[in-house]
Amino acid sequence: MRLYRITFTMSDGSQGHHEDKYEDAFAAVARARRLFPDAVCIDVEAA
Repeated sequence: MRLYRITFTMSDGSQGHHEDKYEDAFAAVARARRLFPDAVCIDVEAA
């Protein structure tokens, strides 16, 4: 498990951030897509 920082942008331009441990970046993106299905951009980086 590794710590990842997720930044997501919604269609109105607002942004949010989330940090948690995931198996890999793909798992982090998959969870972000489930939690924020209306996000227009999801950025994931190792923290």
